[in-house]
Amino acid sequence: MLGSQDEVWSTAATAAPTVKLPHISYERPHFSQDSRYLSTQEAKDLYIIRDRESGEICHRLPGGFFPIHLGPGGREIIGFSAASSRLTWWDAVDGKETKSYPCAGLADIVHPHLLLRVTPDGQSWLALDAPTRIGLHRSSDGTLIRSWTVPEMHGQIERDGHLAVSQDGALAAWRPTGSSTIWLLRATGPPQPLVGHRMDLTRLEFSPDGQTLASSSVDHTIRLWTTASGVCQTVLPGHFEEVSDISFSPDGRSLASVALGDSVKFWQLPLGRELMRLEDADLGRHIVFSPDGHTLAVTGDYARPYGPDRSLKLLRAP
Repeated sequence: MLGSQDEVWSTAATAAPTVKLPHISYERPHFSQDSRYLSTQEAKDLYIIRDRESGEICHRLPGGFFPIHLGPGGREIIGFSAASSRLTWWDAVDGKETKSYPCAGLADIVHPHLLLRVTPDGQSWLALDAPTRIGLHRSSDGTLIRSWTVPEMHGQIERDGHLAVSQDGALAAWRPTGSSTIWLLRATGPPQPLVGHRMDLTRLEFSPDGQTLASSSVDHTIRLWTTASGVCQTVLPGHFEEVSDISFSPDGRSLASVALGDSVKFWQLPLGRELMRLEDADLGRHIVFSPDGHTLAVTGDYARPYGPDRSLKLLRAP
């Protein structure tokens, strides 16, 4: 079932060439809403926008600007500006800032962009507003839509598995540093603790319909939680290393996962059955579905001391 180095998913229907692009970072790449462009990191605190098909550089972003959302055409980019500590809208064509909002709750955070999320349509954003408060804001004017009181964050933020927001903004999830407990945040009612993982978490992600929350962990597992009840419906084992990232397909019918120096896997939902696997020791940091569902961006584990692959590979999704 496994493809060669030049082909992915060695079935006739899904085999495809692999495209490699330079990418040196721990940071998760982001596709534009129309799937035509994606962000990669060229150097420390320096990001660029590339054409998905050709790999050509389309725009260079200002130094210290961390992209977290790309609008259609890759022109409007939402990101965190380290210089101003603000969530900023950037016009990549004109090279100008169009608006920004302060992020007071992130002032003392080492990696503040890891505690920001933007809904897929770009209409709202979620952030740590204070040590014990998470707020959902309207993108048009920064107005607070709703907020939740949560356990306080302590220590440095090193991983991405702390915050998630559903596509419609009705649900959020939060995990404090040093804890494996997830707090499910609904539009009404108190936060609900979700307990099950035994070690640190690496990613929280809601399904497109918001009915499922997926969590990946250093404990080598993925858990699928029903958001209506907070019950863990499925545990997906099978990776031999920490599961470093997960991504739902746009139709919500499958989940992709990647483990450090181990493999990429596809899971059929809601059954949680493993559909396909790609063994590749050079993969392992992040995995992201394009919004059209045709492409997967997978980054190498550049921190590996035995031969890091500082690249981003574009794979055709099965």
